[in-house]
Amino acid sequence: MYYQSLERDKITTLQLNRWDFDKKATLSPQVQEELSWWVNNETISHNVLTRGKPSYMLTTDASKEGWGAVFGTHSTGGLWATLESGNHIKYLKLLAVFRGCSVRHVTIRNCSEAERGTRVKMEHVV
Repeated sequence: MYYQSLERDKITTLQLNRWDFDKKATLSPQVQEELSWWVNNETISHNVLTRGKPSYMLTTDASKEGWGAVFGTHSTGGLWATLESGNHIKYLKLLAVFRGCSVRHVTIRNCSEAERGTRVKMEHVV
């Protein structure tokens, strides 16, 4: 997805508002046009943004101490190793998704169902 104009508007607005993410932003006409194009053409683009309702849901969360993942009735998780816990929280949240996928991989048996995909829900990623 092409979004350079949107990113530029975001940075400009944040700078004007002293990096206060709670302030409202005004989108330039160029950004409005680009977003409108995506809304109207998403289904005909080569790599569509949505592919219908996924067959499965993987929910994960992480903190500086540990991580957890739930896939259907299966769950996994644990504490981070000392070296891991020193990483940025966003990295740890992505690592929790990666590790949670091992539960998904073991659980899914029917490949035709698996083709519909898995939605990943990550808690509090900012």
